[in-house]
Amino acid sequence: MQSRRDTAARRIRQRALGEFLKARRALVAPEQVGLRRGGRRRVAGLRREEVAELVGISPTWYTWLEQGRDIGTSPDVLDALARALGLDEANRRYLFQLAGEPRSSSSAFGGMNPVVPWLDVFLPAPAYVMTWPQDLVAWNEAFILLFTDPERLEPRRRNMLWILLMTPLLRSRMVDWENEAIDAVARFQAARSLDIENPRYREVVDDLGAASDLFAAQWERHDVHRFVSHIQSFVMPDGGRIDLQISQFRASDLPEQALIGYRPIDVESRRALEALLAGTR
Repeated sequence: MQSRRDTAARRIRQRALGEFLKARRALVAPEQVGLRRGGRRRVAGLRREEVAELVGISPTWYTWLEQGRDIGTSPDVLDALARALGLDEANRRYLFQLAGEPRSSSSAFGGMNPVVPWLDVFLPAPAYVMTWPQDLVAWNEAFILLFTDPERLEPRRRNMLWILLMTPLLRSRMVDWENEAIDAVARFQAARSLDIENPRYREVVDDLGAASDLFAAQWERHDVHRFVSHIQSFVMPDGGRIDLQISQFRASDLPEQALIGYRPIDVESRRALEALLAGTR
C-alpha cells in the first residue's frame, strides 16, 4: 500500500514538474538568453530544443521531462535549468522539490540573509544559525563563550551535533547534558528523513559514529524527535546557574536554515550572561 502511494505521489510530482517547466519556458524571451528570435515563432518564449541546448541535454530528454515521464534528473541539470529559465531562489527550490531532489539553495540570497543579522539581537544570550544537518552557518559572541569557538574546529566539524557530543566542557557545564544529546541525535535523525539523499548526513554519521559511543548507540535506535522549545540550564565555574529558554525560528524565504535563540528566564541568568560577556571586553 505504501509503495502504491509513493508511486502515485511521484507521478503527481512528475506531472507538476512538466507543467512548471513548460510554463516557465513560455516566459523567457530568446533575447534574454542570448538567442536571436529569427522569423516567426509558433510558441511563446523558448522552444524545447532551445532549453535543451542551453542546459546541455538532448531535446528528447527535455521533452520527456515536460511530458512528466519517470526519468531522473541530477542536481547539475536542475541548476542548469534554473539558470536557463531565470528562476529566482523560491522557484529554484520549488524546481528541486518537484524533481524529488534534496533541499538545495544557491549561494545568492537575492538580498540580505534573513536570519543571520538577528544573532546579536539575542545578546547577552547565545544564538546561532544552522542547516538541516546541523552545520553551523553563523553564531554570536555569547555562543562562543558558553559553548565553544567553532573557528577552532575543522570546518567539517563546525556542526552543532559534533559540538554538543564532543566538547568536554559542555558535559560538565550543561545540567542535563545526556538527555540534551540524545534529543539532538533524534532530531538529526528526523531531519535526515526529510533530506535523505543529502550526502552531508552520511559524513556526520560516519564521523560521530566512530568518535561517540552515545551517538553510535542512539543512532541504532532510530528514535526521531521534533524540536520543542524548552529550558536548557548551565552551571558556571563560580557555581552560578544560567537558565535559558531555547527556541527555533525559520524564515519562509530560507527554510533550510534555522536560527536557534536563547532567552534568559530570570534576572540572575541575564546578569550571569552579561558578566560572561563583560569578561571578554
